[in-house]
Amino acid sequence: MKQIGIVILLITFITLFSSCGKVSENSSAVLPSEIIETTGTAPTQTSLSVTTATTTSGNSTTVTSTTISNSQKAAIQTTNVTVSNAAPEVTIALEEPTVYQTIPVAQPTEETTEVQNDRIAGFFAFSDYTSWAQYTGYQNGSLVADGVSGINQDYFHTLPDADEYNSGCIVIGDSRCCQLGIYQQRAGLHDHATFAVWGGHYVSGYGGIMTDEHFHEVERCFQSQINSCQKSSIYFFATVNDYDCWNNNNSSYISSAVSTAERLASMSYEMNGVVYRPEIFVIGFDGCWLTGDLFGTPQDVFNRYVQDYNDKLRNACSATPYLKGRFTTVMEIVSGKAGFIDDGLHYSDDTLEAIRAYISNR
Repeated sequence: MKQIGIVILLITFITLFSSCGKVSENSSAVLPSEIIETTGTAPTQTSLSVTTATTTSGNSTTVTSTTISNSQKAAIQTTNVTVSNAAPEVTIALEEPTVYQTIPVAQPTEETTEVQNDRIAGFFAFSDYTSWAQYTGYQNGSLVADGVSGINQDYFHTLPDADEYNSGCIVIGDSRCCQLGIYQQRAGLHDHATFAVWGGHYVSGYGGIMTDEHFHEVERCFQSQINSCQKSSIYFFATVNDYDCWNNNNSSYISSAVSTAERLASMSYEMNGVVYRPEIFVIGFDGCWLTGDLFGTPQDVFNRYVQDYNDKLRNACSATPYLKGRFTTVMEIVSGKAGFIDDGLHYSDDTLEAIRAYISNR
């Protein structure tokens, strides 16, 4: 009996020993890090998942999971572990990682980082002037909407309360002189008073630059300058609107310009027994840009008679006592070809600045 009991006891121990370390494939028990490796061979697809979880006294849990599979014979690594019944079962749901889209951020440009003023921004397009007219010129009274439509034939005039009104200098001309007055406002300068008509003419008819009304306004400014600084210089700009680029038939246009300049030169004002007259300087124009057509006219056609026009105007001024030796051109002022905005006809800011500097430095 004693031997039989010993045999039964041995069988019992063998049975218990053989069952140790076998973990059910579906077991989700928490496993400590004690690992015993064994190897085996599986003839068919085999998948083994081993999970290790460590739980501290707080709420932090670390989970590591490894799955090895093979559709044919494979060496399978199994994990023999000791299960701690004291550890609770832990299930962790892992969320999908958040994907963040990278959106390029526009770098700040010079236009947005620099102090915004009109002179820095620059005027490069005809639309810059129409916008200025709408939001500034008409509002502050320096531009009068005399034209039938748009900015054409509008009248730019310096108001008596402006600092430049008594600067001792007056600019007279067409839209390019309107540009000079606008440029001066944009830049916060006060070098000259300006009286000009956008798209204006010296010949009789529509859009007159020096109508009787405009002439008397210039005369009042001249007298105010004599009272203020005892001098007044008038810079009289010939207009490209009075120019025949097709046939070079410009004699009537040149005569109209000279007679208008002579009328201004004839102004006089007596103060304290002294009679003052303005100094008149006549300035010839440049034609248009060299990079494209101008309103359907080839640029070479439009420019071909400009030099001849200026030469004839210079000769006409030389024959007049008030104007003799007081003629120059925009090209001479800028030492070359003038710059233009996008319409190919009106002067660019750098050309306007060169003309302004020429006037202020005389």
